[in-house]
Amino acid sequence: MKSSIGRLTLKAQRVIMCFADWNSQIPSSDIFLKIQEETGMGKNLLKTLSLDEASLVVKVDLGTLVKGAYYEALRLKQPYVGTEHLLLALLKLNGAPFYESAQEKLSKLS
Repeated sequence: MKSSIGRLTLKAQRVIMCFADWNSQIPSSDIFLKIQEETGMGKNLLKTLSLDEASLVVKVDLGTLVKGAYYEALRLKQPYVGTEHLLLALLKLNGAPFYESAQEKLSKLS
């Protein structure tokens, strides 16, 4: 998974590197809070959603999250994976009803 880090923006790397083990199950709420602490598109997108960390209850492993974020960047035809892609992947993994809304709002922010 280390080779996957190369296309992550510095902000996305900081979010991911806050967690020690790629294979451990991390509460989505912890990842949400780290995205919220960063500046950038992920935080801007969060401001447009009526979402709090309590609504994200699934535990995820970082490998799955990063793969999902890469998919989101690819789908949006963007060369780098940022915090906004991590957020989209996190919402999708949680089955959050905000996923479709977040996709739409991200296209308006870009």
